[in-house]
Amino acid sequence: MKLNFRAVLNNLMVIIARNPIEIIISVAFFTLSLLTYEGIMSTKTYGDNLFLAPLIFALSYVLNRLFSKGPIRIIYFLSVLSVAIPFLVNATEWVFSGGYLASVAITVAVIAVYSNFKDNKHFVKNILVYAKELLFTMIIVAAIYAVLMATIFSIIYLFDLFKNSSNDIAYYTTCLCGIILAPLTFLYLNSNPDNNREEFRITRIFEVVIRYILTPALIIYTTILYLYIVKIVIAWSLPKGNLAYMVFAFIISAIVIKACISLVNKPIFPRFFSSFSIIAIAPLVLFWTGAIHRVSQYGFTEERVYLIVCGAIMTLAVLLFISRKYDKYIYVGYITIVLLSLFSYIKPISAKEIGIRSQMNQLQTLAKDLKMMGDDGKLTAPPQPCADSVSKAKFERLNDIYTYLAKQTDKSRLKELYGYSGVTEIRTDFGKQFLFNSSNKDFVKSRTGKFSTMGYRWVDTDVTALIAGDTMQIMDSRGNEIFSTPLSMLESKLTITTQPYSIAVQIDPTTHPGTAQPADSLLQFDFENYRVIFSRISFGKDGGISKATVKALLIK
Repeated sequence: MKLNFRAVLNNLMVIIARNPIEIIISVAFFTLSLLTYEGIMSTKTYGDNLFLAPLIFALSYVLNRLFSKGPIRIIYFLSVLSVAIPFLVNATEWVFSGGYLASVAITVAVIAVYSNFKDNKHFVKNILVYAKELLFTMIIVAAIYAVLMATIFSIIYLFDLFKNSSNDIAYYTTCLCGIILAPLTFLYLNSNPDNNREEFRITRIFEVVIRYILTPALIIYTTILYLYIVKIVIAWSLPKGNLAYMVFAFIISAIVIKACISLVNKPIFPRFFSSFSIIAIAPLVLFWTGAIHRVSQYGFTEERVYLIVCGAIMTLAVLLFISRKYDKYIYVGYITIVLLSLFSYIKPISAKEIGIRSQMNQLQTLAKDLKMMGDDGKLTAPPQPCADSVSKAKFERLNDIYTYLAKQTDKSRLKELYGYSGVTEIRTDFGKQFLFNSSNKDFVKSRTGKFSTMGYRWVDTDVTALIAGDTMQIMDSRGNEIFSTPLSMLESKLTITTQPYSIAVQIDPTTHPGTAQPADSLLQFDFENYRVIFSRISFGKDGGISKATVKALLIK
């Protein structure tokens, strides 16, 4: 195929004329990158503002297409004012927060819905065209960048030219390709109006990937999730902490694959996808159980608020697809924009503010439990040293909360409220009140194998063993005692041998004739209706247990 460079150049001129604000925004960010690199503007203050480029560019892009004709086009031209944002604000903290990721998701949703395609196939094909244009943009720009870098550095190396400026040349070339060339290439590929753009064509490779790779993988993962649901129902235990994220990724992936499978000729497993809203109910219950349990334990953080919001979007999407009237992807896009915007841009109910308020409440509760909060609300030393494990665990949790708050809010605000601007000062002033006098470790026994739950109906994996004096306490996640037992009772079941990292057990030959237990079976302790499964036991030089880590608590 012969490329007409004159035609390409003419088209570029037309594209620049049609998208003047997008080009100005690209040039503005290119200028910002050079000014920060040369030290004219502070890199610390303005360097991370480059991450704002895709958001501001997308805003102008959408406004250009929504207001393409008539007097209302002035709205598009007014978007040029957004070029001042990266030169006036310091977005360093924001671009690394959940709010930035939420803004990216909102931007993608806006681009998806602004064309207002209510037909699902048309909607999906439109999104896939954008994906194809972005992919081709990256390929073209990467190829041009590689050619430029290879050519420039070959000249520098062979002819010893500009050797002292090689880093500068590399940086300028990178910025030129990434900030100027990439947007221009995308606009070139995206130059036709929405109603005249080439429709996404279903290729053979697209069908193979959807039908024979992604769809079977989704079926297998669904089976795994249901087997896990059966497992926790039988064991009557809570789901693992990160399962909420796994379920979220699963359902979102299923929605995307369902959208793509509708474009394939003779799709496989059609009943699975037509019934997916029903199939997704059990994983959704799993998601909400895990998410609510996590929040009830440790309170909200910005991340957990967004997890709940994303869970609400996911749940509403599943419910929409139960109905034939409202099973439109465009509605999912609108829901995404509304919910993420509410909890990102309205300060009193923003994810960040909710997280701060929740963790402050957690901090006050812990400080009062430790008798570390005075009448004025400021942190004070406890009336006496706290040598027990429970107090130390609470103090460590208090430190974690303070570290989070110091990152999320102004340190002067923390200083005013609690008397300390950072966790280092708290550890310096109060750390000595929470020290342990534990014996030196001689050796450690760790569990390497699995354990059986036979005969037990419930498993709790969020349990702590605390050694205080001659007593071992088993505590739940809130610091409440489940039961306590003298250490001598546990130690009586274990005989420490002279070989490090090994333990021998005393077996009653009348009850266990001719049996020998593997080492891992030693790391368990039966007390009344409980069985404690240890993952690690540390022994002091005197042969006594100095520390124990619980893997799970089984209950009959």
